[in-house]
Amino acid sequence: MFKIIAGDFPKNAELTTDGKYFYLKVFYPKERINLSRNVEKIELMTEEKAKSFLGAAGLGLIGGGFLGPLGLLAGILAGGNKKEICFACYLKNGKKFMAV
Repeated sequence: MFKIIAGDFPKNAELTTDGKYFYLKVFYPKERINLSRNVEKIELMTEEKAKSFLGAAGLGLIGGGFLGPLGLLAGILAGGNKKEICFACYLKNGKKFMAV
């Protein structure tokens, strides 16, 4: 589905869904975060923004939109697998990750 490429979680963490909610599944230390309740914002990344993210610079909100941040994620999932999309996800607890 999605691959974690940077941020506060290990790269082997997985983004999954049970059809109703999105989860971030971390294998060590074992943790399962319900993204449907814990996302502060999601931002689509450009090359310049990705470099800033990797340098720990703060980024602005893009595309929260009508359905909120998870609506953006759902839209990305509905788009199929024809394109590679990179996004940053900021959680309410202050942690963040970038995924492709």
